[in-house]
Amino acid sequence: MSSLDLYQRDLLRAAADASHAGRLPRPDGSATVNNPLCGDKITIDITLAPDNTLSAYTHETEACVLCQASAGLIGSTLEGATATLITETHQAVTQVLEQGSGTLPTQAKGFGIFAAVTDHTARHACVLMPFEALTQAVKDAQAKTGNSS
Repeated sequence: MSSLDLYQRDLLRAAADASHAGRLPRPDGSATVNNPLCGDKITIDITLAPDNTLSAYTHETEACVLCQASAGLIGSTLEGATATLITETHQAVTQVLEQGSGTLPTQAKGFGIFAAVTDHTARHACVLMPFEALTQAVKDAQAKTGNSS
């Protein structure tokens, strides 16, 4: 598979959209993840609603197209999600990348644009970095607010 096959039109559109790009002025939780192999870096800020759902999400991404697209899709599809749903979506996207099959949760169907990445195992980390940062940011917010449900 060529690099042209990897960067499908829908994936490039998702990266260019940059949904939820920026930083929150007073986040409940924040996390930065770096990939030393490629130099990608992402910082995610979140706020949690009183019911422990994701009420605000932003990302500051200095990374490849795959990471940018993933970060934007998270913002456009997982706002309002519970920590459990975020974890389930992370696991489902990981399974699709690693096994080339699996079922994505309804709200995460947009992550199907990463199907071409399955054959590029070194690039899986690029797609998953935003999920790792989001998971860390949720844990940070829960520790600060005392709400881990």
